[in-house]
Amino acid sequence: MGKTLIKYGSLSHYEQDDDGFTFFGAGNTADGWHSQQSWSEPTPMEIFLAKMFRQPVPVSELSETAGAKVHYRTGEDAPPANANGNVYEVDGGYQQDGVHNASGTNLNRASWNVDYSLYDNDGEFGDAFLWVDINPSAAKEWLKFKYNEDADAFVAKDSNGNLRFIGTGDGPETVLQDSINMMFFSDLIDNDGNKSNGVQTWDMEHGQFDYKFGQNSAEVYVTVNVGPMLDAMM
Repeated sequence: MGKTLIKYGSLSHYEQDDDGFTFFGAGNTADGWHSQQSWSEPTPMEIFLAKMFRQPVPVSELSETAGAKVHYRTGEDAPPANANGNVYEVDGGYQQDGVHNASGTNLNRASWNVDYSLYDNDGEFGDAFLWVDINPSAAKEWLKFKYNEDADAFVAKDSNGNLRFIGTGDGPETVLQDSINMMFFSDLIDNDGNKSNGVQTWDMEHGQFDYKFGQNSAEVYVTVNVGPMLDAMM
């Protein structure tokens, strides 16, 4: 099994349509992703037998992927802030028309999104997961989503015992993709990250949020620093 890390580049051709866009939303490009690709390699015996019986020699095949992308909602990409491609810096606040090339204003959505993309060549996704950190401080509080085939969605149970869902887009059976906005979980995010002081609604203006996406042999981890949190992290 071989692995390829894409620090900031394009999704595999399986994860995009013929025009270079993802299978969810409208106009989301397959560029600007941090992803890991897992490849199945032919064994020496398979290669030997193919040559012996004059059959096509087997080649490496893409087995699984896990990818994450950070961008301003309906707008421009947020390039990584480090060489490894897994740390991002974004402005806080809500989506505003024309800011970072966003189209339209939405007071109920943070200005930025995190997208995920998973490819599995057998389309099973039995171990696929999305972990979303809902603590805006440096500490982590994971909301752990697992893929549910019956619901065709990622499902998690929050601290209040309620089920949460993240969609899987409209792609082929071998691809799961969609977008995540932290306002999906605004009722769970405490502004100072310390619920013992009483929950204070997240202001969208700051935070450090972590994300872990993967399945079996492919996995990515990214961190998004929001607004004034950038100064605290320097």
